[in-house]
Amino acid sequence: MTASAPLPTWSPAAHGALYDLCLGPSHHIGAWLATDDHTGTPWQWLDWAQDRVVGQVADLLRLRPGDHVLDIGFGSGAVPLRLAATVDVAVTGCSANPVEVDAAADLVTSTVHFELTGALLPYSDAAFDAVWVKESVEQLPEARRVLKPGGRVVITVPVPNLHGLVDAVHDTGLIVEQARDLGAGPRVGRTWDMWAQLFQEHHPALFDRYGAEGIVAMDNGITVLLSVVTGELNCAVVVARDS
Repeated sequence: MTASAPLPTWSPAAHGALYDLCLGPSHHIGAWLATDDHTGTPWQWLDWAQDRVVGQVADLLRLRPGDHVLDIGFGSGAVPLRLAATVDVAVTGCSANPVEVDAAADLVTSTVHFELTGALLPYSDAAFDAVWVKESVEQLPEARRVLKPGGRVVITVPVPNLHGLVDAVHDTGLIVEQARDLGAGPRVGRTWDMWAQLFQEHHPALFDRYGAEGIVAMDNGITVLLSVVTGELNCAVVVARDS
């Protein structure tokens, strides 16, 4: 039996490049419509679908001009910029990944900035009008602590167990207002289809970064990943508020 190629050494910089090349600037799941056609490029399709999620989250948070929003796990920095422009709010993006924070430094504006944080957020209690938690369920207790009374939290995470996510939100003392998914199948799965297509298109660039062994490992791993997530993984959205 031939030994499988080792996975590439993990580093925030290397994996940040993988996300940049395969998920576009926003690094999050998209909301696809049945009416979406194939005009434009994969980058544009991802951009439009990810923009829809930003708009949906802004509506769910019931943002008002002048609010201050905390984006936990902001990714590349594109989402806070979009969120700020959508509703004229201030956004603080925080991440435990120093590479993301450094990369987003050039995106800082008068209303958007980014900070490196750890497990305990460096913000005072009740500091924010709203919080968006992206794939960082472990930060829910801190999200509640920094949320103003009556403020809202939106949690978005690809998870097949929506009930488990709701239970985790309840455990923090937040009151769940709604829980749903953006839809299995094409409505979410198309993001993974784009990932696969862009992965192939950017194979040479990924080869330069990861080397031959890394690419073999990725080819094998992504095939297995896509066989699971395309058919099974939903994007769960939970809206909760502080009492």
